[in-house]
Amino acid sequence: YIGLDIRYSRNITIQADSRLLPFRDKVFDFIWASEIIEHLEPQDQEKTVKEIIRVLKGQTIITYPTERHVNFPKDPTHHKVVIDWKKYGLYRETENGEAIVVINHP
Repeated sequence: YIGLDIRYSRNITIQADSRLLPFRDKVFDFIWASEIIEHLEPQDQEKTVKEIIRVLKGQTIITYPTERHVNFPKDPTHHKVVIDWKKYGLYRETENGEAIVVINHP
């Protein structure tokens, strides 16, 4: 398990920017990216997804609240996610507005 965040806290293993991950290509069998994409500026969201795919050799699951989620408008750090998920993998949205994306490494 590796916890990564741009800000230091005692709960993380590595402090790094998700737009430029400090790992070699195809090193992880599985990546769980929960509740991060919506905190990135729209122009940085795709960069992060491409970095996740670069370091992935297996499968990733990305989750985030959409604008329909009850907590989305309450958090001033939330941005609309503008990624076209069709080119990356399976996208589903739950009834409560939580997006779930599954990407298998090609």
